[in-house]
Parts: sequence; structure tokens; C-alpha cells
Amino acid sequence: MLNAQVDKITKRRKNHHRLVVKFADDFLEGVELSSNTNDKCLEKFNGQWDELVRRFEDLQIVRLFTSLTAGQITALMEKAGRAVPAYAGPNLFSYYAVDCAPEINLVELQDTLQKLEMIELVYILTAAQSPHSELQAETLLFPQGYLNKAPEGLDVFYAWKFNGGKGNNLVKFIDIEQGWQLSQNLINITTLPLSGVNELSFREHGFAVLNIIAKKENTKGSIGITPKASGHIISEWRSGNTPNQADAILSAIHYLNEGDILLLESQSYNADTGSKLWPVEIQDACFWAIRMATALGITVIEAAGNGDAAGGAGNNLDHFLDNGKKILDTGSKDFRDSGAIMVTAASLNTDHRKIYYANYGNRIDCYAWGEGVVASGEFTQPGQRDVFDYSIKLNGTSAAAAIIAGAAIAVQSLVAAMYNTRLSPLQMRWLLSNEAYGTASVNGKMQDKIGVMPDLRKIIDSCLLVSPAGNNKIPSPHQNYYKDL
Repeated sequence: MLNAQVDKITKRRKNHHRLVVKFADDFLEGVELSSNTNDKCLEKFNGQWDELVRRFEDLQIVRLFTSLTAGQITALMEKAGRAVPAYAGPNLFSYYAVDCAPEINLVELQDTLQKLEMIELVYILTAAQSPHSELQAETLLFPQGYLNKAPEGLDVFYAWKFNGGKGNNLVKFIDIEQGWQLSQNLINITTLPLSGVNELSFREHGFAVLNIIAKKENTKGSIGITPKASGHIISEWRSGNTPNQADAILSAIHYLNEGDILLLESQSYNADTGSKLWPVEIQDACFWAIRMATALGITVIEAAGNGDAAGGAGNNLDHFLDNGKKILDTGSKDFRDSGAIMVTAASLNTDHRKIYYANYGNRIDCYAWGEGVVASGEFTQPGQRDVFDYSIKLNGTSAAAAIIAGAAIAVQSLVAAMYNTRLSPLQMRWLLSNEAYGTASVNGKMQDKIGVMPDLRKIIDSCLLVSPAGNNKIPSPHQNYYKDL
């Protein structure tokens, strides 16, 4: 049953399924990080790998993080340690991927690997399901109410009155997607050498997200929250056409600087919870990649996930268990904080109710519109003259996360332009999720568990008219209201 589900989820992979294993950090001591790393790793198994291959057949083991060189990965780990002394991330070279044939019993293989003393953890890697988007060949002029004053929206128009409020080239952002369609006439977004594989079946989703954030002014149809922002796109589909969100995140970190913004437009399955969808940080390697980003001063916006691929209700993140631990429950002793801003979706009406299928929990920091969000305009295919009208409806936590990412870019760009400084990820999270500077949901944060929607007018007037460096309203860069990072 599980194999069939994973096969359906990961059907774009090339005839294999994948598990992620993390070795004990001392297991690979002495293994040179070169092209023959995998061979040296197999030698350390002392014959146990051959036994696994005989039992399960056609197993292959490869490094999980492959886009960056060993030197680049080492430099990032060392830099994170220097930036935040309390950062205690694992050795990223201890993560490997085990590929197997589709007919292999994944649970049996997972259990067998987990019993090996040199392996700390094993989990089944599943590709994220692309959230729903609808493309229509006409321009639908939906009012962008999320741009309006609170309580309807975030009061984006007010932010535009300030230098940097529309975005600028002082702050970059990267959106991690599965596919995209780019047009320099509409958005200042480019690919990178490590952008990965553009899965064209997902291009409307990526195009809509980028329109919501950064569609230029004076174009037909909708306008972006930060129309002067510029950024890049990276795919979670990596070499070999295999989904690898952790590798995509690390690739993004390589291109970003302190104060930049990273948007994670993805969601993950967990083998123990069937068709339920969760934030990507439930995958251990993704968690530590996100934690590295925030340690390096990069603000991460993370979608909380859209409930259940089978159409069920949203999941309470407080109840998610990882080996019996409530890692997403801020009240649990086992909670672990990546430092990301976790976003869920709410209704567009002014009393803002949680959308039925959107995830919720006390880990949620912010909500935004998750319905009635339409990217629209006029588009010309690269290298062609034909012009066509388009409208793309985007719902759920994908739309909400894109809106919150736009708000973060606006705030950071304003701070950079006005004071030549940057907010830390924790300062940004404190501002955007603070009930004093946002719009509460219909029943409030404690009951609805969907956080608040930022009010940019309140944030600017109350906190940003004085430099953050001398502002006693804004906490210190590493002060955390969850627990110290």
C-alpha cells in the first residue's frame, strides 16, 4: 500500500524510490569528500552493504547534497557556526540517499537500515504535491484585497509610500518551486546555474507565485506586492529529475546573503501519516538546511501545508509525531525551531477564518489570504510575438506564503533603504507575527492557531520610523520568543 502511494507521489522519478539516511557524524571520519566518496562510504559498511544488496537488490547510495562542492558545503557549515555560536547543526556530509527499485518494500528496507548501528535515522523521501492552480486564457480583474488596509489586507499601499516599500536591489529573494514560466517584461526574476530542473507541468504555480510577489507596475492585470523586487528561482527537482528539497535549499543559501529572503513553496508527505501534507521541515535534512539559512541571517518563509491530498481537513501541527516526538509543537519539550516563518491560509473576508484544508497549530506565525488570489496580465512567450491574456487562480498556503514573502521583502527593503541595515530572521518573525502589529483571525491566535496577518502600516509606524539598531521595541537579532536559537 505504501509503495503504491509513494510510487504515485513520485511518478516523475526515473524508476526508483528513495530513502534518506543520516550516518553518525563520526562514521565517515577519514572519508575524503571527492568523487569516490560513495565507494569509501561502502567500505565503511564492512560487508553489511553487500548483504543489503543481496537481500533487496539494485540498491544505490549517493550523497544527498550534490549541487554544491564539498568546499562550498564546508564553508557554509563553518560560516553558520561563526554567525551563531549556539548553532549546532549536523555534519551535512553525513546525509546520504539510498535509491531502490519500485518493487522493494520500503518499510522493510527502512526498518532494516534503521537497525544498523552506524545509522542515526532513516526516512522515506517523497516529492511534494504541487498545490492547485488554475490557468485561464483571459484576464480576470479580481480586486487584490490583500493589498488594502487592515483588516481586509496588509496595507501594502501604505508601505509603497516609503523608500524601499516596493522592493529594491538591496534585498534579494529566491523562490523554491517545482516549475515556472519567466517573462522579463513582467517580473525581475532569473534562473541560476544551480536552479535545477524546471518541471513544466508545474509552471503555472511558479508563475503565479512570482506574479503575486514581484509583478511589475504599469502592466496589464494584477500587480506584485513588491513590484521593484528582483530575485531568482530554484527547483526542488535536482539532477536526475529527482526531488530533493534539502539540496535545493542549500543551493539557495549559496546565492543569498544576510538579510535576504527565501520562500519555500512546498509541502511534504510523511510515510506514517498517509496522504496528509506537512511543512517541508518535517524532513530532517530540510530542517537543518532551513536552520542553516536562518543562522546565516536569511529570512525563510515556509508554507505550512494544505492538509490532505485526499481532500481532508487541515492538520494540527501540534499533533505531528516524529519518532514519538512533537517536533512542531512549541509547547513540547521536543519542539525544535528552524527559525522559519510558518504560514497558513485564511479566508478573504474581513473576519478571516481558517480555510478548512489548511494546516494550523501553535507553530504557525502568520496567515494571509488563501482564496480569491489571482495573478493576471498579458504574456508573450520567449522568442515569440504572440500575446495572450492570462489569469491564474492560486489558493491555500501557497498563495498565503507568497503574500507573506512579499510583506517580508517590503519590510526588509524599507529597512535596508532607510537605515542601511537588515533585520535578522527572528526580528522579522517577531514583527510579522506580533499581535500588536497585525490582524487577528476571527477567534484569535490562541483558539484558531493560525497566527496573525501582518499590518504593514502598524509595523512601519510603530517600529520602523526609528532605526532597528536603536529601537527598544524590536528585540535583539537573536532573541527568540520560542526558545534560544
